[in-house]
Amino acid sequence: MAKNKWHGRTPFTLAHIHRYAPELPGVYTFWFGGYCVYVGQSRKQSIRKRLIDHWQGSHNPALSLWIKAKKDSLTVSWLPVEKVAIIPVVEKRCIQRLQPLTNVLRYQ
Repeated sequence: MAKNKWHGRTPFTLAHIHRYAPELPGVYTFWFGGYCVYVGQSRKQSIRKRLIDHWQGSHNPALSLWIKAKKDSLTVSWLPVEKVAIIPVVEKRCIQRLQPLTNVLRYQ
């Protein structure tokens, strides 16, 4: 899988996460239709591990409600990032651009 290239939206199922999500750090997004629900980052663990953590119970209460209510309708996409130090910058820019529904920080 190429680094620094967005992976298209994949259904938020454990089977898809295990099959497609990379064992690399980076930034990921949750989508419901055309709405960005959440932008997150994974620096100390892989994107795959982070998505599995969300599947089992998100640290973000609002995202957790979305996952419980709409799990079958959510999709995820991700961007593997080689330079771990820039992941927060990439996440911040994504939050600014996408204005996700459940991120606490909006970086106006």
